[in-house]
Amino acid sequence: MPAHYLITPASRDFPLLTVMSMTDDAVFRLFCLARWPNTEGAPVCDRCNLPATGPHSRRRFRCLNCGRLFTVTSGTALAYLKLPLRLVLILVAQWAIAPKGRAARYLSQSFGLNYRTVFSLCHKLRHAMTSDVVGQQIGGPGVEVEADGCYLGGHVRPTNWVINRRDRRFARNKSDKRWVVVVVRERRPNGRTLVFVVKHERQGAALIAKVVRPGSIIHADSHFAWLELDALYETKRINHEEAYSDGQACTNHAESFFARLRRLEAEHHHIAGPYLLRYATEAAFREDQRRLSAADATYLLLHLALNSKPDREFKNYRDLKRRRRLSGQH
Repeated sequence: MPAHYLITPASRDFPLLTVMSMTDDAVFRLFCLARWPNTEGAPVCDRCNLPATGPHSRRRFRCLNCGRLFTVTSGTALAYLKLPLRLVLILVAQWAIAPKGRAARYLSQSFGLNYRTVFSLCHKLRHAMTSDVVGQQIGGPGVEVEADGCYLGGHVRPTNWVINRRDRRFARNKSDKRWVVVVVRERRPNGRTLVFVVKHERQGAALIAKVVRPGSIIHADSHFAWLELDALYETKRINHEEAYSDGQACTNHAESFFARLRRLEAEHHHIAGPYLLRYATEAAFREDQRRLSAADATYLLLHLALNSKPDREFKNYRDLKRRRRLSGQH
């Protein structure tokens, strides 16, 4: 019986000890390779797209055309970080290899860093994951795709006395903070997983139609939200009140994703709210890349972070929080 992918030798080929034993030049070289893989690490100005010289003092490069000075992280999702490159690599590696995610508070306590610093870095990495799926389409003629929705957030704590409790199964007694994560997942090797966050499950059908190619075969449950898909695709429906699979249709791959998403939610304790889409995208990325080796997963995440634009929401995040606090905004 083959070993589970989480206990194979490939899952431990980039341990923390390896990063700690790397020289500063080796760490810097790895960042350059991840930033400019097409030129084998040779610097290229991100504005002129022309070669640059260097590194000069403080590991900065100078563009041969515009004369601009820049670093390996300039203009990327990792810009404005004041952490040493080795520490950034350690955080990226520890965050990339965690199968159910890694809480920012855990990394903050483990490496003695300010919580906001690690929190913003983790969201910058999630932003890099999001850039990898922008404009993606899945499926195709004869390709099977599973679609489903899952409600997250909006927990309503029951009252102490039984007489004051309400049936939380009714919509009128549910919190308005509940949101739906809609997933579409290809049922084939190396299939992609795409996620959306909507207020109601019925809003997911229009989004699915934009990312699933015509000719695909969609598996879904018997919920009325997916009735619109019947007119656009060949659909196979399964009634979960009778069975999880009837030999023709099932959504087990989508349900498997939601199981891992809820485990990620348990790791972070709370993932609802304005950042829910980021966490759902993280779960989808980990699901698609779960069989990569630890070294490949770290390099891929570093490559995405160094080739995506800065995250506007978390650009100078600490200064933004300070300005809001001084102005009385929350």
